[in-house]
Amino acid sequence: MLKFYLQRDSLKTVSSLRSYLSRAVRNQVFNYKRDQLKNLFDQLEDTHLQELNPSAVDLLSLKETQKKIDAAVASLPEQCRKVFLLSRHEEYSNRQIAELLGISINTVEQHMRKALRLLRENLDYNLLLWVVAVVSRNLYK
Repeated sequence: MLKFYLQRDSLKTVSSLRSYLSRAVRNQVFNYKRDQLKNLFDQLEDTHLQELNPSAVDLLSLKETQKKIDAAVASLPEQCRKVFLLSRHEEYSNRQIAELLGISINTVEQHMRKALRLLRENLDYNLLLWVVAVVSRNLYK
């Protein structure tokens, strides 16, 4: 309620206060969970960095893994790949991607769903988990 009150001048006309407040609470919960996940990744990363001493074999494996991921991303359809790279590598929001590419936000979301589905189909399970962990880590920085 306080946040709503403080932003009252910048808000457009709210047609349903109940709907607005429920959405605001939902978003606050998501933000809280996102921050918890970010803290967890930070803790895990700190722990693993202290324990890891990468060998040449590990670095070679990492390079091979990166090549597989790059090949899977390169195999995506052109527009789908653009949306995926802007979202995951450039960290653009869906709204920014839509404006940049001149498409609707819904189309951006459809391209992201398609990209993730195709990557799931093309990458093996362990590699996919690694991609999800790295992507999630980058999203919550």
